[in-house]
Amino acid sequence: MNWRTFRIAIVFGMSIVAATSYNPTVTLESTSITLNEQLKSLLFVALASSLMLLLVIGFQAVNPFSSKVWIEPSWNINPFTLSQPLVFFHFAAWIVTVQAIVNLIVSIFLGYSYWLSLIGVVVGLSVFAGLKMARVVFRHKFRKQSIQQGV
Repeated sequence: MNWRTFRIAIVFGMSIVAATSYNPTVTLESTSITLNEQLKSLLFVALASSLMLLLVIGFQAVNPFSSKVWIEPSWNINPFTLSQPLVFFHFAAWIVTVQAIVNLIVSIFLGYSYWLSLIGVVVGLSVFAGLKMARVVFRHKFRKQSIQQGV
């Protein structure tokens, strides 16, 4: 199966669903959270997402069913391969990030509060950052040639 086409179709499909099913509940004027609280919340969400991903990947590093050698996430790999934990999280991060960015754009154009969409963007980007950190922390699990190539 062509996994690149599959992934693109899923991510594109999720962006269409996000654009057509956006149902805002809060207008921009009625948001009662201060900017300082919003920024603190975004920082907390970013740190929590990255650290929790590292924790889950850490469990997979000692999981006997996980592959002994991990490969770098790629669009050409089956995203549901259970022995390669980073591949699934890479796929999920793309879905969350694209869906949240589309929701963010739609909410800005419609004049609604973009706060929840912004949290989704931060979560998705934090998972990408957590994947980069996992490659450093668990570098002993990766093939040497894939790390040297910088993929």
